[in-house]
Amino acid sequence: MGFSDAAFKRRAPWSTPCLKARGDLAGLVEVDGDFALLRLVMRRAAAVSPLSSVEQPPRPRLYRERRSRALDDFIAQLRRETPIEIANNPQ
Repeated sequence: MGFSDAAFKRRAPWSTPCLKARGDLAGLVEVDGDFALLRLVMRRAAAVSPLSSVEQPPRPRLYRERRSRALDDFIAQLRRETPIEIANNPQ
């Protein structure tokens, strides 16, 4: 196709209410200067995922982000509280 998926997704929902049965045509939709003819190929019911299945993937990422932030804060605190003196003693 000559247009981007994002542009198509912005336009397609407004053209699809007339699609009821498999094979129905919605007509032409202009997207990024091109035209698309929409035809219903398949319908499926909306799926609702249980919370337990969708909360697990972000959990490790959030843990890493919080841990990294806490470690950065701890190191910054140590640097503020600990005076560092560099002595140049050639012996």
